[in-house]
Amino acid sequence: MNIKVNEICFSYPDSGRINLISTEVKAGEITCILGPNGSGKSTFLKCLNRLLPAASGTVYIGSEDIGLMSKKKLACLMGYLPQEPPPDQEITVLDAVLMGRRPHTLWRPGKRDFDLARQALTNMHLFHLADRMLASLSGGEVQRVMLARALAQEAKVLLLDEPTNNLDIRHQLGVMRTVRDLADTVNLAAIVVMHDLNLSARFADKILILSNGEIAAAGIPAGVLTSENIREVYKVESSIYMENGLPHVIVKEETKRLAN
Repeated sequence: MNIKVNEICFSYPDSGRINLISTEVKAGEITCILGPNGSGKSTFLKCLNRLLPAASGTVYIGSEDIGLMSKKKLACLMGYLPQEPPPDQEITVLDAVLMGRRPHTLWRPGKRDFDLARQALTNMHLFHLADRMLASLSGGEVQRVMLARALAQEAKVLLLDEPTNNLDIRHQLGVMRTVRDLADTVNLAAIVVMHDLNLSARFADKILILSNGEIAAAGIPAGVLTSENIREVYKVESSIYMENGLPHVIVKEETKRLAN
């Protein structure tokens, strides 16, 4: 199912804003959102699922305006993985993943809900931790459990805010491969906030770079990850090497240091 964003705007009372951001992510595609700290990436993601009320603009899932949807329907269609760990960690890993089934259940989870939760844990290589308390896991393991919860939700759109945070290289690749496989096999649309330029280039169909709450560049990885864009947005010098049609970024030095 496609998600279309039309000129979303939002501003905090003290500082920080996003301004007239528009994009479309088609079913089966991954869009990665890049940009410096404070550029509006997480704020943008929260506007997409109504955690933050956009001042203006519209978000559509398929042909439906999410502003007109019930919370339950929106939760069935859209899965969200925040940066922050869940506040209640005195539950088992399996129960944490089962929480992703809440939008689909009337009262208690049934057999299908348990099957989907266990399958999500298997996909994330966490099944052996199903009976462990969430509080006993490492930060990286908790991150993977939360992604398993989003997968169990069977959402048509996934919003992932730094899903590879706290993960080692192997698990970073594993998480992004899982998202890529889901986009390819069950035709969901994924919007992923990231900091790793090269990991984004490897898995994204499209990249948006935000700067000061606005889109600085948008398009396919090879067209967006250029030395010029990286210099303008991140204030660093870089070299770009192409490998198998994908850009590989090697950062050299901060621009201002080179200028001194």
